[in-house]
Amino acid sequence: MKKLFALFLILTLLTSLVSAERFVNYNLKEGRIDINNNFVTTNTDVANANAIGFTCLDSNCETLGERIFNNQVVNSGSSSSMQLTYPTTLLSQYGYAVYYFKDGFIPWESNPNWWGTNPSDPAGPFSVYLSKQESCSSQIEQIDIRNTERINTPVVIDVKARLNAQTDSAVSSGTGPLKAIPDEIKNQYTVKTLVNLDIYSKFDSSLVYTTQQELNILFGENGNVEFNFIPRSFGDFRAVVTTKVTDDKCISNSIISKQKDFFVLSEDQQNMCYTQLGDLKLNNTNLKTNDNLIINFDKLSNLQIDKEVIQAIPTSLKLELKDANTNEIVFEQSFVDPENTNTVDLKRVELSITIPSYIRTGLYDLVLTGTGSDVRCDNDNKHDQLIANSLSIVNNDGFNFAPKIISEPTKTAKLNEFYFYDVNAIDPNGDRLTYSLLSSPVGMNIDQNTGLITWNVDSTYFVEGQNVNVIVIVSDGFFFDLQFYSIKIANSNQNGIISKHNIKFSGVDLEANNADGINGFIQIKNTGNFKENGLTLTADIYDLDVHEVLTNNLNLGKEDSFWIPVNIELQKYVPSGEYLLNLKISNNKFSEEITIVLPLTNNK
Repeated sequence: MKKLFALFLILTLLTSLVSAERFVNYNLKEGRIDINNNFVTTNTDVANANAIGFTCLDSNCETLGERIFNNQVVNSGSSSSMQLTYPTTLLSQYGYAVYYFKDGFIPWESNPNWWGTNPSDPAGPFSVYLSKQESCSSQIEQIDIRNTERINTPVVIDVKARLNAQTDSAVSSGTGPLKAIPDEIKNQYTVKTLVNLDIYSKFDSSLVYTTQQELNILFGENGNVEFNFIPRSFGDFRAVVTTKVTDDKCISNSIISKQKDFFVLSEDQQNMCYTQLGDLKLNNTNLKTNDNLIINFDKLSNLQIDKEVIQAIPTSLKLELKDANTNEIVFEQSFVDPENTNTVDLKRVELSITIPSYIRTGLYDLVLTGTGSDVRCDNDNKHDQLIANSLSIVNNDGFNFAPKIISEPTKTAKLNEFYFYDVNAIDPNGDRLTYSLLSSPVGMNIDQNTGLITWNVDSTYFVEGQNVNVIVIVSDGFFFDLQFYSIKIANSNQNGIISKHNIKFSGVDLEANNADGINGFIQIKNTGNFKENGLTLTADIYDLDVHEVLTNNLNLGKEDSFWIPVNIELQKYVPSGEYLLNLKISNNKFSEEITIVLPLTNNK
């Protein structure tokens, strides 16, 4: 009898040890980060999500320790819920760092301290929110143009130049309290952003160069993109950098553009002075007369004595306030800033002015011009110019002025998804503003106090490719401003963007054996909306060390296609089997790759 009781006690203890594991249940939902960066929950289920966990080695989990959940990434599969099994003892006094993630969503973070001694297991369910941001844009902080062969010398014809653009991440942070980002999921904390560069001749406004790159920018950080180009003519040019967020973490996006003018010399010149300004920031853009305005910016002025000798020189600076409507200069002030400590590093400069009491209420542009200051500068001394955002200046003189809409509308929308545009306006008198729609499509609404436009693009009323017109009005109760724009409706699988470049592999007819190599044809089709020139087609079989350029100067018109012959020699001793053939078609605007399984027969 005692033996039976002892056996029963052992079984009971074993059962209690098993149940001591901490099972916690989670429901996976979709969250939203609205246009004002506020987090909003929804009841939309999310399936096929993942979770990964670590011990925290300090507060806020700035440093991560060993993996938990049996060192596995837990996947919910087709379910919108998951169960996590935490260790039976608490492995860290700081608890655990648990990350929930899925491609196309902003990760959710938690800092639990579950452990397996609670008899009420399983616990929960608790809600986890994998989020999307309603509206995204990647701001361009600065543009620098430099000679790559001799740092900070003027750009010269037929010599490679470099343009750097610094862009901000469209997503500021993840949704959670954790500081560390595990290397295993670092890509989940990035935002895909397309950066495009167009260079125009200011002589005839012709486009002389265009290219683009895609960045993956970490949340809350900056991305730097570098373009190289070789000017083929001299004169004045304008570089236009445009950013477009292409990440599925964003529901809609705004295209951001910034430009910089530069001059290309016909040849290296002696006693050439040149100035570079950048990253202009103001402490305030809504001012009253007699307020103090602080201007910060980067600057560099150099004198090129000859091809090899460069010297830093002082900079003459002129600051102007111009009426935004008439372009009349209403205020100007000059400064001289000493030379930089070297000829390479930009120097941060701060200027301060007092808004004069005679300036009337209205909108103004701040223009800053810099010129190298040295008696050795010749007549070709070059300057640089920066224009700040519009300033609103109020003079309590009793006059009332109309408000002004300063935001750029989102001009694409997706079928069966929500469209967002936050209208932003300023009023010179600081009056309370009211927003409304004079003309709009079915279902579009605007918040009269904030200017936020929301619209459910219902396929019952709209079709792909349709254009709809919108007229926004903002009023201070007496005066008003209007904004008219059109929205292009795209299918939901187009991410709200009508692609300009779309080159596809539309046909592959290949045979491979050791005797004759690889022979056949590949068809390339351009379904984009403009011509594609200078296409290069490459073929790679990495297992066989095969790297071939099949063509390097293919031009395709719109809705055009071309069959390219293939003739690649192979080594005789290669065994029969299946090999991966990688094909890539690209030019300086677009690239497309496919990988196909190529059966190889050994006829040796």
